[in-house]
Amino acid sequence: MVGVAPNVRIMDVRFLDSRGLFYERDWNKLAQAIDYAVANGAHIINLSLYAKNKPPRVVEEALRRAWEKGVIVVTIAGNEGQARVNPLGAYAFVLTVSAVDKADGRASFSNFGPEVDLAAPGAEIPVLLPKGAVGSLSGTSFAAPHVSGTLALILSANPRLSAKEAVEVLLRTCEDLNAPEVGQGLVDTYQAVTEARR
Repeated sequence: MVGVAPNVRIMDVRFLDSRGLFYERDWNKLAQAIDYAVANGAHIINLSLYAKNKPPRVVEEALRRAWEKGVIVVTIAGNEGQARVNPLGAYAFVLTVSAVDKADGRASFSNFGPEVDLAAPGAEIPVLLPKGAVGSLSGTSFAAPHVSGTLALILSANPRLSAKEAVEVLLRTCEDLNAPEVGQGLVDTYQAVTEARR
């Protein structure tokens, strides 16, 4: 996200174990983390997190509360290359992001389907590795932060926009890829920010 919106403030809310792994027993912690972020001033929540099963009601309610309080939640489609999406992305009040490759086609690993709202770059993304090394990684977990960063820039460009209006700008300015399985198309940060300033 820093690569897209370098001057935004990031709130690190930790609820996973020391290895960064998510288990079904962590659902309540996830709901609490969402509520914490909302209560402490978050405008956007990036959930680069995949769940195998449908979340319990406590998580659905936390996601709904976030949206109703003007906080945009962005999550991933998943990395199985299948026509199904991360259950966290099945809600209408959550933005679900698939990944495109360097040719702007759907990345072979990216899940897809009607629940996907848009796509972003997710293949061979430059990252910092341990001990200061630089490398590249792929996954929808790297696509979602592109969208979260773009939303942060939209709201920075026009703080008067509501969450709903910011999402409308984001989706309206996507580049059409003629691929319905990736929603509105490829995120276009420049066009989104330009429109937000009008």
